[in-house]
Amino acid sequence: MGMSESEFGEMHLGTFFLKLHYFFKAIEVKRRETAELIRTQTLYLINIQLTPSDRIKDPRSFWPFQWDEASTDLPVVNSAEEQAERIQKLIKLHEKAHG
Repeated sequence: MGMSESEFGEMHLGTFFLKLHYFFKAIEVKRRETAELIRTQTLYLINIQLTPSDRIKDPRSFWPFQWDEASTDLPVVNSAEEQAERIQKLIKLHEKAHG
């Protein structure tokens, strides 16, 4: 967590848990940032292969994350069957665009 042994040893218990909380919060923010970048990049790579009318506008509808569920009505794909169904839909869109 970026502390020396002496800092750790002198720290009050409450301060330790507060620092631990923000340490894990920073990791979560970085993880979400990376996931959002990957989702956006993947969506662009998919969309350039589709006709303009078939392009996916909302990244959350293409690849929903858990944190999207809290703010929208979009379904989060959880089961293997749901994932396979989404992949098949993308394959069909790709085939339609490239005939």
